[in-house]
Amino acid sequence: MKTRPARYLFTSFHCLTATFAILVSTASSLGQAGDRKDKAGDTQSEIWKSFEVPAAPILSPQEGLESIQIAKGFRIELVASEPLIHDPVAIDWDADSRLYVVEMPAYMPDVDGNNEDNPIGRIMVLEDTDNDGTMDKSTAFLEGLVTPRAISIVKGGVLVAEPPTLWFCEDLDGDLKADRKTKVANYAATGSVEHMENALKRGLDNWLYNAKSKRRMKWDGSKLQIENTATRGQWGITMDDYGRLFYTSNSNPGLADFQPYEYSNRNPGHLSKNGINVNVAGDKRVFANRVNPGVNRGYRGPTLRDDFRLNTTTAASGSEIYRGNKYADNFYGNLFTTEPSGNAVLRYTIEDDGFGFTAQKQTEDDPVWEKVDFIASTDERFRPVAASSGPDGYLYIVDMYRGILQHKEFVTTFLRKQILERGLDQPTGLGRIYRIIPDDAPKRGDWPKLSSKTDLELVEDLGSNNGWTRDTAQRLLADRPEISDQAIAALRKSVSSKNELQAIHALWSLEGRSAINAYTITRGLRNPSEWVRVHAIRTGESKLAKTKINPALLNAYAASLKDPAFRVRLQAVQSLSAVEDETFVLNTIKRIFHPDLPNLYMEDAIVSSLSERETAFASLVLGDAKWIHDEGRIAVLGKLAGALFEKRDTASLDQLVELLQQSDYSNWKSSAFIAGLAQTAGRPEARPIKLGKRPEAFYAFIDSLPKNAEIDTKGLAKTFSWPGKVSDNPLDNLSKKQLAFVESGKSIYAATCVACHQQDGNGMAGLAPSLNGSSWVTESKQRLALIVQHGISGPITVKGEDWNSVMPGHGAMPQFQGEGLPQVLSYIRTAWGNKADIVSDKEIRPTIDSHKDRSLPWTAEELSNLKLKK
Repeated sequence: MKTRPARYLFTSFHCLTATFAILVSTASSLGQAGDRKDKAGDTQSEIWKSFEVPAAPILSPQEGLESIQIAKGFRIELVASEPLIHDPVAIDWDADSRLYVVEMPAYMPDVDGNNEDNPIGRIMVLEDTDNDGTMDKSTAFLEGLVTPRAISIVKGGVLVAEPPTLWFCEDLDGDLKADRKTKVANYAATGSVEHMENALKRGLDNWLYNAKSKRRMKWDGSKLQIENTATRGQWGITMDDYGRLFYTSNSNPGLADFQPYEYSNRNPGHLSKNGINVNVAGDKRVFANRVNPGVNRGYRGPTLRDDFRLNTTTAASGSEIYRGNKYADNFYGNLFTTEPSGNAVLRYTIEDDGFGFTAQKQTEDDPVWEKVDFIASTDERFRPVAASSGPDGYLYIVDMYRGILQHKEFVTTFLRKQILERGLDQPTGLGRIYRIIPDDAPKRGDWPKLSSKTDLELVEDLGSNNGWTRDTAQRLLADRPEISDQAIAALRKSVSSKNELQAIHALWSLEGRSAINAYTITRGLRNPSEWVRVHAIRTGESKLAKTKINPALLNAYAASLKDPAFRVRLQAVQSLSAVEDETFVLNTIKRIFHPDLPNLYMEDAIVSSLSERETAFASLVLGDAKWIHDEGRIAVLGKLAGALFEKRDTASLDQLVELLQQSDYSNWKSSAFIAGLAQTAGRPEARPIKLGKRPEAFYAFIDSLPKNAEIDTKGLAKTFSWPGKVSDNPLDNLSKKQLAFVESGKSIYAATCVACHQQDGNGMAGLAPSLNGSSWVTESKQRLALIVQHGISGPITVKGEDWNSVMPGHGAMPQFQGEGLPQVLSYIRTAWGNKADIVSDKEIRPTIDSHKDRSLPWTAEELSNLKLKK
């Protein structure tokens, strides 16, 4: 019987051997780059020598299959392996169940990552020619690629991401080989291998969504449309039946959007992220069925449990919401997240909690380990990196199968030595893909082939109980050059279906063809499913935008504003931004259902829909003495005033001031507008609106306000600046040479920092904290320089939020040599509203030199104990 190890050590856990402390080879500098992420006091003891670590032999595909433990009631089958595929990282299925595989064999070919730019990446097409469920034929669709990372089957061909390019690839003769590739966009152009754009996941709304990116895309067969969206995750994106997006970051196995971000950014002065990037999987624990010493920071106490298994996710990768038709009902809609560091696949059930939801961790009982995850392998080389629902209704797992997982930029000395000692560096060039099958599964049928189906057959497939079939049928119906009039009629009829998923996909199929009409939307708004009504509103926005709206549609839409479901009412308000009839919009918002306020989502929807109509709405409500007074309406009015400031809309601000001067300042509505403007303009990070001269009327307005503590006149006074006004913004006082210095720092930031901290400096949920308004950035120059030079490790509190992640040091990077470091520091200290002064090399160099032998990251406590200038 197997027994698990207790946490006993032959040598002290915190004892660093002399031979491990210093490596003299050139390659060791790579390991030390990872060491910069350590906490002070961390010693990289060789803990793998203190207990029995199972050997990590290279297992054959069949042996590897036998090493995998899966939840009771399931079995796992091998679908493909080497030599058909090598180093798979992402997959997509075409309409005829052929599997397109992205191979990245140049990723970390050895422990030092030598020759990662070798053009040996490929896109392979796998086929099962004898229909036995195992792929037996492999065709190179595209070769000679450098670290390709994403793929999507689209209208007329295939989109392939090869940094820094997105290619549109066409097979012109049907031999499954790309005959022509055309650059359609820059893609994954900045960042390290682990921090570049990826995914290209087609959403329910016919847009392609990307992880580690703030762009979404739509391909029409000849050109690519690109829009800004929320920055999401790190590797892979999936969605549920209603189009809600799920994604991961290394330490977060479940992030999600409760609503489409696009409705939060229609007012450029109010870019809310409520309900976006929500950490829904609070339980991040990993339950492997083997010890996991080969993780990057396994020597740190919290990284491994007492039994030496990985404690929590450190490499959460591609995930999938299972929407197939082959598992029991309690598995439908579950989130499956791959965790290659823990050699496991995690399972979460999704629990609705009103408008949002949470992901609840599910584990399996185990006689040896007490608990294990849905999938766990005793093979250390089992590296699940992606998951997908397949054409046959089963879940598929992509296994990169290798010893080395961590990229060279972050490899610690601890991991580097262990990789070499335990022979984990070779071989590469392997890879497996698995299918998860219930024990009682019926004999599998033929692979679905949808490309040859008629339009009407595809309409019928929209009602399938298999998510892949619905998604693929929608894609074909939306993308085919032409479909029959009968199919269009059938789609419109399907909107009334009692099968809500068929109705939803029918709506988006019509939207993809620009074939939505008023009658279809009206039918959708009468569907008993609240989700169908939501999507009827979304897909019908093009009709709502017309100057003269169909009366029947307008009545149906107005009724949706009083729908019994909050979700529908919210969507109706969000979509008001598409309506051109301003009178209708203003009066509709004025009559918002009272119980829906206060509510952050509804407040955001109102402000978003009132973009360019803020002062018209102010005029309407200031003149209505009977408009209901409540906290929600106070919040809305304040946010509207703040939005005008953020948009730098001086004309509208002048109009608002005129309206306020005509009203009673003690009126709660006037007070709300004034307070909102004062709060927004008076924030420490806010930058005043630049004018050519002093706005006398505005400051006369301020002088006329009652002198009481409730009105922040100092905040209001910061709304504008002009030549001669004393400014607290250091950029206003810089020479051209100094401004060029800061601009150079901006370029360095864009090349090295933006992938995590983002263009707006607001960071990424679960990955990187905000630099915008952070005292860690704006206070001590010397402290900031040490952080960037050597890195910093949590726990650390940034703008009131606790973080326990690690940022690597950047001092060894060529961009940060010489003037590069003070340039980038100067940029982040003056960007986004930060108002600190710029940094010179002579101000920080003595401090850096005094710690030149340091290789470990700083902790917040250590930095606070240093005697540094404020």
